[in-house]
Amino acid sequence: MSVSGHVDTAGMVILHAADDAALPILCSFRPGQLGTKDAGQYDGSGIITDLSITGDAEGEWDFDLTIQGTEEWPYTAPVIIP
Repeated sequence: MSVSGHVDTAGMVILHAADDAALPILCSFRPGQLGTKDAGQYDGSGIITDLSITGDAEGEWDFDLTIQGTEEWPYTAPVIIP
């Protein structure tokens, strides 16, 4: 699974530690945003096989990573708020 996103400095440190450990990590990915535009969530575990992080002008970190799943990644559908 390939994922891109933004994290703060604490998140960047966690991603680097997970990559350095080369051990399976538990994680959740949410495409989209929470609320009425929520696109659900994938949960699973895997090993980060590729990680790229760059800083941006707003003090956030942009990341691209590839994670090799150690199990199936079940999808939880979003809760639709009328």
